[in-house]
Amino acid sequence: MFVLFIFIIHNKIPPVAGRHHISIITFPCHRFVSNKETQIGTLNQGINEEKTGKLKFSLSESQCQDCWAVVLCGGGCPYENYQENKVIEVPDAALCHVMREVYDYILRKYLSMPDAQREEFFNLHNL
Repeated sequence: MFVLFIFIIHNKIPPVAGRHHISIITFPCHRFVSNKETQIGTLNQGINEEKTGKLKFSLSESQCQDCWAVVLCGGGCPYENYQENKVIEVPDAALCHVMREVYDYILRKYLSMPDAQREEFFNLHNL
């Protein structure tokens, strides 16, 4: 998990459903498979662009716009958001708090590393 967070911090790429995780058949990610209403297409008919467009919400228009951690989490896990609020655009406030604490801890650890150790870390993990 630490390596993924450092990769996100270093490359400024938040995890987003449909970009980093997509299930093989018809759902935005493996966690949505049990919910038929989140199906985004079939192998025969292809991907429904209208449904996938709903996965691309604007962080600048969400409650995330003023959060310092939004570049790391991208608005939270769409599945967790959906489970809590029945929409992917509204993150779970309790989970946001926990994740900000985790990100804060990881950032402090990363920033406390000497430059040579950071370089070694990136080389070791091919980042």
